[in-house]
Amino acid sequence: GGGGGGGGPSAERVEAAAASAESTPPDGEGRPTGGGVARSGEAVAAQSVDQALAVEEAAQERILDDASAMSSQLRGRFEAARQQVQEDLATLQDLASVVERNKAELDANNARLREQIDKMRTSKCQTWLMVLLVCLMYVGTYLVMKLFPKPRPFQVPPG
Repeated sequence: GGGGGGGGPSAERVEAAAASAESTPPDGEGRPTGGGVARSGEAVAAQSVDQALAVEEAAQERILDDASAMSSQLRGRFEAARQQVQEDLATLQDLASVVERNKAELDANNARLREQIDKMRTSKCQTWLMVLLVCLMYVGTYLVMKLFPKPRPFQVPPG
């Protein structure tokens, strides 16, 4: 957690630092200094401010470390995302070339099929003409047979 939202030392931290400063004597050994002589208010205030400053500096350093770690993590994620985007772009370019090649092949096959369909139309026409010719020849042969009957062999009349 950070400070009390304002960026400066929170009131709780300052009070805690002040209480800590008042309870600890300046010589650090737990006994009064100078044979029980009381400390002046300025020394306590200076020590309280120094402790509050130390607490705030520690908090700011912790925040700076956290920000640095998050920045490094974000940089790593960004690099991974950039790498993935580059791989995806390469894949898309490969797919685009494959699609273009397939489209060219389809166009060539489509043209070849159109030619075959045109040839089949021509061959259908030729087939129907041949069927019609065969039918006409059959009808013509039938008519010739009816119009010119088969000659009978010559017979000698009896008598």
